[in-house]
Amino acid sequence: MITIVSLLIAILICWLLWKIGGLTVKFIGLILLILLIGTLIHVLLWPAILLAVIILGAGLFTN
Repeated sequence: MITIVSLLIAILICWLLWKIGGLTVKFIGLILLILLIGTLIHVLLWPAILLAVIILGAGLFTN
């Protein structure tokens, strides 16, 4: 749900910048780069947290 709201806010900001003429090709590239980095962090972070919880749980139950 938070991702959808963030995406809608990003689309609204891009639309406003387009209307006032501030949206250039360089700016679009920068936005796409930020979204790509955010997506990679999001995709890689959850499996890392899940793996850490599994390892921690296994360590707690073996002692």
